[in-house]
Amino acid sequence: MTTTPNTTSSPTTPTRRRRALAVGIVGLSALVPVALPAAAGAEDSRSAPPATSEACKPFTHARERIAGEITRRQATIVELVASLQAASDPYGVNGGQVAALQSSANGLTALGQQISTACYPDVASLRADAQKVLFEHRIYALRVPQSRVIEAADRLGTARNELQSVADALAAEVGDDAEAKAELDAMNQALADADSAIGRPPTLTGAPADVVALEPAQDLEPTRAALTAARDAVKSAHQDLASARDHAKAAVAALRS
Repeated sequence: MTTTPNTTSSPTTPTRRRRALAVGIVGLSALVPVALPAAAGAEDSRSAPPATSEACKPFTHARERIAGEITRRQATIVELVASLQAASDPYGVNGGQVAALQSSANGLTALGQQISTACYPDVASLRADAQKVLFEHRIYALRVPQSRVIEAADRLGTARNELQSVADALAAEVGDDAEAKAELDAMNQALADADSAIGRPPTLTGAPADVVALEPAQDLEPTRAALTAARDAVKSAHQDLASARDHAKAAVAALRS
């Protein structure tokens, strides 16, 4: 028997296959997200950390050493301030020195905070701030010897006032005693010599007064010269006052003889 072909089912033509493939591609495009181009200038933040974090160097050991030097200077300032505040201050200069020292202490504190937190890309930038510890405050090159000169002047000024009281008392006692009067005259001359070296309280003069006026400087030669002159003046005044004391004792001995 002859089989009759099924006329209701048409064969798949190339055109129908292309249509089905196109439909499939459209369906896939709905499931797969389309990659969009990046905006101009946009970067993946995970692959490019901020430039500042790359530029900053830790310098941990150097920062710790600088912090230690600042702490040492601040401890020295505390000692100097306590000593100056406890002194008699016959010349009235201690208050200014205390204020200068406290200003340096505050400056060192601020500098320490800056150095501990700042970003330093290289050694030179760190060194620039570290040198401020030396050049902007000069605790050991200036403030310490400057304070010692002031303290020495305090002691000499106090002794000068006490010897003046002795001289005034002797002036009322010597009368016609030639020997006692000669000793008193010598005592007064020694007091005058001391005054010419450092000044009579309450006025500080000469090289010690020049030292009191000094401020921190990078060039230390003028500072050293001024400190040397002040020490010489203090030493000279000390010798003069010792001589005045010896003449006072001689005058008393003459009055008792």
